[in-house]
Amino acid sequence: MNTSAQREKTATCVVIGSTGSIGTQTLQVIDRLSARGYGMRVVGLAARSHPSFIQQLKTYRPAGYCFERPLTGIPETARRYGAVEEMLDALHPDMTMIASSGGISLSYALKALETSKRLCLANKESVVLGGRLIPERAKALGKELIPVDSEHSGLFQLLLGTDRKEIRKVYITASGGALRDWDESRKENASVEQVLRHPNWQMGAKITVDSATLMNKALEMIEAKFLFDLPKETIAAAFCHNSFVHAVLAYWDGHFKIHAGPPDMRIPIAYSLTYPERVSVLEENGTAVEDPRSLFEPMILKPADTAVHPPLRLAQAVIDAPSSLRIALNAANEAAVLLFLQRKVTFGELTRLVERTVLSQEAYEVTELSQILELHEGIKRRVELDYSC
Repeated sequence: MNTSAQREKTATCVVIGSTGSIGTQTLQVIDRLSARGYGMRVVGLAARSHPSFIQQLKTYRPAGYCFERPLTGIPETARRYGAVEEMLDALHPDMTMIASSGGISLSYALKALETSKRLCLANKESVVLGGRLIPERAKALGKELIPVDSEHSGLFQLLLGTDRKEIRKVYITASGGALRDWDESRKENASVEQVLRHPNWQMGAKITVDSATLMNKALEMIEAKFLFDLPKETIAAAFCHNSFVHAVLAYWDGHFKIHAGPPDMRIPIAYSLTYPERVSVLEENGTAVEDPRSLFEPMILKPADTAVHPPLRLAQAVIDAPSSLRIALNAANEAAVLLFLQRKVTFGELTRLVERTVLSQEAYEVTELSQILELHEGIKRRVELDYSC
């Protein structure tokens, strides 16, 4: 989308997953951009069940919404749609932010590419499940696909104008999560409360658990391959405990290019909405304050050993394998995290459960959306049923 044209007319936006961490921050960013002359209007909102959704409808007065049930006491102009895809078909927004979690977001992302000019993608599971589906659909339709996760936003920016043949390695960084300083024996029985106490980021429960297991980084390694068409052997992870470095390119001649910045998701969210322009949304007056303490934050990086961290090893095992194994990895992890949050499995069992599921899954290609989602939901149900007794 041409952002100079955006100043001349109001750009419409739909936010899927509006009550989650990324969704609420997206709305904050839109408010600040609108106040600075970037005409943006929220025309559609979707959420599952959070009570704050009613206030969002009253504040933004969208033309349409998706929620698990009809709502009362909301603007009469807001029409309820039975499915996100139906709402996108009706509204045809300029931009769609996919901030929802889970594999079902693959369906939302594909529909958004049909109906929007730009897809701002903050859901890694959709790429893990779909593989090349989303980037190839974006290319075929001539639509913009802008990643929102801090690591992939960083890679997106580092790769602009870069000759891929010059790249030796691509690193995405991991904070290590809430348990990064714990020894392995202590991690085994870490409580839900301890795991959700992330030292750097304010995120949803699922992604915070994934950060502690490093499954989040495993999924992001897979996402990086398909989003940027990178060979498996070039993709690696590294620890940056203060989350100041998000991504690194290592060149064959010994140079490195680093993408760094404060751990604040409003920065990559704003970039996805205003690309190719850069607009600060961190300060009320629109001017970023240069703080030497953050500008020269120590950038200490340590390679992550895949042999020591099972999720990273799993990612490398399935990244080039038939797609049913990637689907099994994501489905089993979604089910396992929910079981942990429900206190039905221990933290130590999480990754072992996922690994068993992947190892038992028959390897074959799944390319149709309906088949991908059916297999994904089937594996989730099977894992959940095994622990329901």
